[in-house]
Amino acid sequence: MRYQAKIKLIFAFQFRNYIIFSLNKQVKKILWVLVLIAALSPIFDLHQVSADIVGERHNFYVDEKYDAFGRTSISATLVAAGKNAYVYIEDLVIERYGGINNPNLLSSVSKIVSEFDNVIYPTETQLWGSEPNPGIDKDPRLTILFQQLSPGTGGYTDIGNIYPDPNSNQREMISIAADTLVSIAAARVYLTHELEHLISANQKILLLNVGENTWLDELRAQYSITAVGYNLPFVGSDLAARERDFIKNPTDSLTEWRGTNIDYAPVTLFGLYLVEHYGQAILQDTLHSALPGIDSINAWLSDHGYSERFIDVFGNWAVANYINQTSTDIRFGYTDLNLSDIRIAPTDVQVLNYPDSTFSFFLKPWQAEWYKFVAPSSVPVGQNLRVSWNVPNISFIYIDNSNNVQAVYNGQIIPTGVTSFMLIPFSHPAGSSDAQSEPSINVLLTLEYTTEPPVPAVIPDGSLIHRQGEQDIYVVEGKYKRYLSPGVITLYGHLDSSKAIELKPERFDSYTSANYIRNVNDKKVYAIWPDGTKHWLNMSAQTFSETGRDWNAIFIINDAEFNFYKIGTDITK
Repeated sequence: MRYQAKIKLIFAFQFRNYIIFSLNKQVKKILWVLVLIAALSPIFDLHQVSADIVGERHNFYVDEKYDAFGRTSISATLVAAGKNAYVYIEDLVIERYGGINNPNLLSSVSKIVSEFDNVIYPTETQLWGSEPNPGIDKDPRLTILFQQLSPGTGGYTDIGNIYPDPNSNQREMISIAADTLVSIAAARVYLTHELEHLISANQKILLLNVGENTWLDELRAQYSITAVGYNLPFVGSDLAARERDFIKNPTDSLTEWRGTNIDYAPVTLFGLYLVEHYGQAILQDTLHSALPGIDSINAWLSDHGYSERFIDVFGNWAVANYINQTSTDIRFGYTDLNLSDIRIAPTDVQVLNYPDSTFSFFLKPWQAEWYKFVAPSSVPVGQNLRVSWNVPNISFIYIDNSNNVQAVYNGQIIPTGVTSFMLIPFSHPAGSSDAQSEPSINVLLTLEYTTEPPVPAVIPDGSLIHRQGEQDIYVVEGKYKRYLSPGVITLYGHLDSSKAIELKPERFDSYTSANYIRNVNDKKVYAIWPDGTKHWLNMSAQTFSETGRDWNAIFIINDAEFNFYKIGTDITK
């Protein structure tokens, strides 16, 4: 089924002194307008194409909101035809150059065509796949239109042009500001960014009938600039500008897309972080996934055997933006030395009161903040600190003076003894997130001194745990917990149920229940049922994996426990 909504997206983006993108969403048919705000903005073409000839003049629909003069259509002349693209230039711009044969104009166009044919197009299509080709106009070449755009707008891709709409140019098009004809460096960055949007429209919308989340589409478009090689040298590059923007304003939501310059900084850096830690495949494969946004990333991580999910990756990235040092933990830094300046300063610094302190702040979805807390001058001996907050779908990460990192669950007690520490809160709503304006959540954080002992940040495998207020005992292995009956516990001389660690419900529930076991002297895997029977998983290893079972969920047991269970029927699927 074809999408009926029309989405107009405009993306703002800064390169050196240029601003390039800005976004605006409307509903009508899936019309994506992707803009580069950097002295440029949008357009649309009028006639179907079949082998355009240099010197031909065509009328193109343009968007009055982004046209320099508020026009709805313009005329433009085909100045050059490359292997992969036609280059049209607005006629009024050609007049400023004194005609189509101006040597400076022809030189600039020649360089742009060469760069597009030999670098941009082959690199991006190999990375992402093809744009609609030959597309609605049955022509294998796409159209690049240089026109006068409103100040602050650099270019855009209107996906509405690939549909047979009366107001569509009915061709695959990229629109770039005419000002860049005198700045090849800027033009090639804009072209690279916008080509990804055209490719994404084909790979995601036309082939899969799935609309991509704007932030992730923009992330890939920004990563394309690095992949093509235009962020080297680093000084003066688009990436350098994004790094500066992020350091100045690191708390912008990753997924909220308003199309401002600030929006491009987090997606640029998060995209590089993803590639550094998981490879280009995480961006390539999710583009070809039938799922959008965060859901596609979670599916990719699961399919490739990673225990992390998007929430974990985002949290690690938030830590990396503060510590940015990979020597002790590769997760907590960038490997690109050009990004070594990224060390986010605290959003706020607060001195704690004894016996408790409360702090209020607002978070948008997938927005992180960095709070430094200083211990009071005098705290009684034997005091620890309880960390709690008032709303769900919020995570906190604790970092001490020595850059030791741990996730904190709601109500957790952490040891004191440090003069100061960091807490990084972030909001993580369920599912994919994609909106122009995300709602803020008011978070009330309470830090309370208590004599209750802290729970270890990492509970060792083989430890016994129980839920607060309950007697059932479980043993821990990685992220899994397995119920042990009193009779089974007696079969292990080293286990003592009285020493089981009591966990708050949130921490207890963070472990996934499992019932798979394997005898230490056998490779067969069994499932233990509540009635005390064991059932052999009589299936191939491939079937075990393909049915969603996890090899890490298998607990190895001794002969005594294995013989404790009665034999039940086999499980074959």
